Amino acid sequence: MITRIRKSLMLKWTVFSIFIATIPLSIAGIRMIQIIQRNLKRSVIEMEGMKANIIVEKTVSFFDRLLNDLDFAARRMEMPLRTSGLHPRDLEEMLYKNDSLIELTLLNEKGREVLKVSKHHVVDPSNLKERSKSELFGRASKGEVYYGDFRLTSDGVPTLVVAISISDLQGRIHGVLGARIHLRYLWNLLPQTQIGKEGSTYVVAREGELIAHPDTRKVFLGLNVRHFPMVDQVVRGEAGAMEFEYPKGKRYLGVYKPIRELGWGVIVQLPVEEAYQPVADIARTAVKWILIAFGVAVVLGLFLTRRLTLPIKELSGKMEEASKGDLNLSLVPRSEDEIGHLTRSFNRMIQDLKQSQKLLREAEEKYRRIFENSKDMVFITSPEGKFIDVNQAGVTLLGYEDKEALFRDSVAETYAHPGDRVRFQQGMTREG
Repeated sequence: MITRIRKSLMLKWTVFSIFIATIPLSIAGIRMIQIIQRNLKRSVIEMEGMKANIIVEKTVSFFDRLLNDLDFAARRMEMPLRTSGLHPRDLEEMLYKNDSLIELTLLNEKGREVLKVSKHHVVDPSNLKERSKSELFGRASKGEVYYGDFRLTSDGVPTLVVAISISDLQGRIHGVLGARIHLRYLWNLLPQTQIGKEGSTYVVAREGELIAHPDTRKVFLGLNVRHFPMVDQVVRGEAGAMEFEYPKGKRYLGVYKPIRELGWGVIVQLPVEEAYQPVADIARTAVKWILIAFGVAVVLGLFLTRRLTLPIKELSGKMEEASKGDLNLSLVPRSEDEIGHLTRSFNRMIQDLKQSQKLLREAEEKYRRIFENSKDMVFITSPEGKFIDVNQAGVTLLGYEDKEALFRDSVAETYAHPGDRVRFQQGMTREG
């Protein structure tokens, strides 16, 4: 039983030591991993957001420069437009000075095309159109900047129409200057923004058409990505990040930023596995150190358990010996704690038992001397009438040679009248 208790105590203390050493560490480690993961995920999203912002800022800057050039040209066109002194070379000069321009169109204050020049073909004056009902003229003639829809030409050139008003110094509007723009600038811009190994950055129009993509074939094919969950949000002018599946269940992280002036959006997309690789690396490192700490805690727990239970083991062994009657033993206290106190108490108990045993022996010897040396008959019998012990005076008084001969007879045979023993027993019972 003592061995079972000791083994149980060792097991419980080992488990308790490991629990005390590892559980708080594990909780702290898991909490730390969660915090690091959140911070790293936030950092990854912010980093990819910064890359998207770079595209947004450069795109806006590109259009700002283009609008400045158009505004400069519009101021030069204001006087010739009012005096009907226009000449195609006035627009051609600007058209060929700017690589992003494909076509320039000048409308008068009534919305009629009065001059048009193009890099791709010669414009026949008879083909000039009435545009007074168009959205381009309606918005630009009110002083707004008009941005048309993205369109691929028949030969696969990505273009956009922009228009501004032509006004005098008093702010009176005398016409509209429109320009068709080649968007290859954005194509050149995207490869400069590295997005990991499998990531990509692309620009979408308000209807979900790809305007620019590292794989230009997708633009030439007129690929529409409106089915991506973040496209609707980004073309509405919202910024954010989300995870989505595409294609075949592969998860991607999409970070999106709007280009509000154009109704476009810039999307940075890369596989979640690649995006959060640093998070996974740190989590694996943290788990490794937690396991190492757990191993150290187990070893330390076993060491402390052995250190604690060894004195208990020695004490239980000595107690087992004492229970068998061996009192010639003692233990050396190894510490000043409760175990040491228990060891000293055990030593005192053994000494007390030895002293009690000595006193008992002395009392027995004293009784034996009184019993044997008494001149009166002293005897001990059982309730059944058998002699248990009798002194020598009794043996002599009853006329027996020795105790063995007396013990062969019953007590009743030593009475002159056997009924006297019965009355004697009844008197003893009655009077105690």
